[in-house]
Amino acid sequence: MTESIDALEFLKQDHQRIRALFESPAQAGDDDARLAVIGRGLSALAVHSAIEEQLFYPAARALVEEPKIVDAASADHAALREVMDEIAEARDVAARTEKFDALARLVAEHIDREERDIIPRCRGWRREFPDLGVQLAEASDELRRVAPFL
Repeated sequence: MTESIDALEFLKQDHQRIRALFESPAQAGDDDARLAVIGRGLSALAVHSAIEEQLFYPAARALVEEPKIVDAASADHAALREVMDEIAEARDVAARTEKFDALARLVAEHIDREERDIIPRCRGWRREFPDLGVQLAEASDELRRVAPFL
């Protein structure tokens, strides 16, 4: 039997992990270290975004009174992907670092909005989606295993 996982607490803990990974790469030593920081942050964000879009947002839309707030969070993800693409296309480490720092600000705003506007309104998720936490954790583990550098 799989252990029960609190879906909302799982997301909050993942948010904390994402925030930590989005510390400025300018603090890292050389260019290789900066690129490693950026790579880890982008990979973690890609995994987190995927599990939210595939599992959490559909459940949240069914639970919240105003599904438009979930649609706005989904639109945030599209904007985050655009900046991630810009980072991938940047020609040098300085440009990637600058764009990554901008992405970090967007990620922080997005996380704040989710934790303020969506997560508190998802009461009843245990009754409606009792396996959601386990599904989030398993999907996250699987994505990190098969695509550690998305």
